[in-house]
Amino acid sequence: AAKNKAAAEAAKNKAAAEAAKNKAAAEAAKNKAAAEAAQDKAIKDAQAAKDNAANKLAEARKTASNAVAAYKAKVEAKWNPPPNASKGDTAIVSVTLKPNGDIGNIRASSSDPALKASAEAAVRAAARYPVPDDPVARQNALSFKVTLRVK
Repeated sequence: AAKNKAAAEAAKNKAAAEAAKNKAAAEAAKNKAAAEAAQDKAIKDAQAAKDNAANKLAEARKTASNAVAAYKAKVEAKWNPPPNASKGDTAIVSVTLKPNGDIGNIRASSSDPALKASAEAAVRAAARYPVPDDPVARQNALSFKVTLRVK
């Protein structure tokens, strides 16, 4: 009877140890799954942040591009080529703006001094240039080049 009791006790202890082992394995699997889920979430969050930054940059570039196109149109609208200019004559003007939209620097080039002067005058007449609110867009819109061609 004592032998049966000892055997029953040993079987009980073995079953308890097996149950504890199974419980620990289940807990470890649960923790591993939670860690993997957290890692997946971190990867998705990082990708979302990267996508958001890329979208903001693309939007800023588009805003800057639109601003520069508007600046060029303003200059072209204000340009009055000199009367002695020939059809096809060109002046290329590089403009740098201050952060508030005022003109910082104008550099015009043309083989005709009067054409060059008229191009610079057009840039001044078109001022003040409204700069984008977005800092990245503003930085990208602070310089532009326009080619003025006599029609």
